[in-house]
Amino acid sequence: MLAPVRAILAERWKKTKQGLSTGSLRSWNEIIGSPSQPSDLTASSASDFKLTFSDSAAGVSTRAANVREYHGTYRQVGGVNAVFGLTSDDLDMDGLPEAFENQLADNFTPVFGVSTGEPNYFARFGDYVPQTVIQRQWPVPPISHFRVQPLGLATDRNGTLVYAMRIDYLTAWDGDSGLIGGGAWCLYSYFGLDSLVQTLTGHELDNERSGMLVAAPAVDGSYNPDPDAYNLYSVYLAAHEGTFFDHSIYADFWPTVPAGNHLNVALSKSKHATYNFNPDYYPLFPFWLIADTYAGLYDSYYAGLISYDTLLLSLAIADDVFYGCVVERFGYQGGAFAQTRINMGEPDAPINGCGFIRDNTPRSSYLYQKLVLPLW
Repeated sequence: MLAPVRAILAERWKKTKQGLSTGSLRSWNEIIGSPSQPSDLTASSASDFKLTFSDSAAGVSTRAANVREYHGTYRQVGGVNAVFGLTSDDLDMDGLPEAFENQLADNFTPVFGVSTGEPNYFARFGDYVPQTVIQRQWPVPPISHFRVQPLGLATDRNGTLVYAMRIDYLTAWDGDSGLIGGGAWCLYSYFGLDSLVQTLTGHELDNERSGMLVAAPAVDGSYNPDPDAYNLYSVYLAAHEGTFFDHSIYADFWPTVPAGNHLNVALSKSKHATYNFNPDYYPLFPFWLIADTYAGLYDSYYAGLISYDTLLLSLAIADDVFYGCVVERFGYQGGAFAQTRINMGEPDAPINGCGFIRDNTPRSSYLYQKLVLPLW
């Protein structure tokens, strides 16, 4: 009964996917120096991408941003672009004192929202590879591992010479308990298959992240040693990155966001993808596939390939899969700063017992590669 539909949809999906843009990978120099590009989205079905920030006085502000996706191959680069000498308190040998890195990372650290009923735990790991859990902590309050990387000099849109930094914020969990699904809204729940689905879609270890591009007016042709002088130019939020269900986004800001403003993010239940909004029941299938599916079903009906009853059945199945089963889950319980914030150092010079960041296996979600490849 549904064979004609499957054939039409498969052909339609294939054609659409071949024509999709990989999105925009903008360099950090370009983001700092040139106007933002229009929003460019293929996977996301979110309608409002305003980002909210909290300041030290508990005030909340909303910032408009140009939001884009990128689903291509990241370019390879070598080395760290440090234009200054090493100092005795530069343990990771990137040219930046650790005290400066710590304060800069604190100035932009996100406010993490962890879901109610989160089944996994933030963890501490051994100072070696493979990445190994040595202590399970708790889901709340959050634990953050961070890294500050010097990028180099650029000229901003006002003609000011600035020095740019990349900050990575890693939320490292003991595991991913799998797809939670929509409960009563999901058909497989009626058959008691939730545990099976979670087992099949879960895995040990889960390294999720967000990234921030910040810059400040250069001092003597080098970086600005005042952590409070930096502004936020771009944010990267990882959500199932590198998979078919990749909903990761970039958000570029102009005007820029001053230090002391902290992005509010939500970490989806069990899967721990990072969003700038409440992702409860947010569909995981890419938007283009969802739209293509519904269009294909109606095309099949109007072409006389399926009956009206078959159309209704197909639409009901699609609704259940897209909006009831293969969805994020999240229960809001407020947000908090990470109470434990650990400077990981550089991938080739880890510090503070973070040797695990050298793990570049599928088991660690290619953690080393994530830190080495450029985000901008």
